[in-house]
Amino acid sequence: MLHSPQSVKVQLHTEAFRRMENLKFLIVENVRICKPLEFLPNSLIFLKWPNYPFHWPSEYFPEQLVAIEMPHSRIRLPKQV
Repeated sequence: MLHSPQSVKVQLHTEAFRRMENLKFLIVENVRICKPLEFLPNSLIFLKWPNYPFHWPSEYFPEQLVAIEMPHSRIRLPKQV
C-alpha cells in the first residue's frame, strides 16, 4: 500500500513492480507517481488507485482482477488488433 495522509509526489522506477509476481492487492492513495509505470503484476486481484494519471501499462493483462476502484483516472486501454 502506498498511502500518505497528505498528498505527496513519489519517484518510482517505471518497473518498480516487475518482480512482485505474487502481489494481490495494490492500493495507492494521496501519492502522485512522477513517471508512468511500464508494468503491473498480472497477479493483482484488487486495484485501488484514484486519479491514476497514465495509460494502462502495455504488459499488464488483468485476467485475475476481481475489483478495481480507479475514480477520476485517465486510463486508456491499448487497441486490440
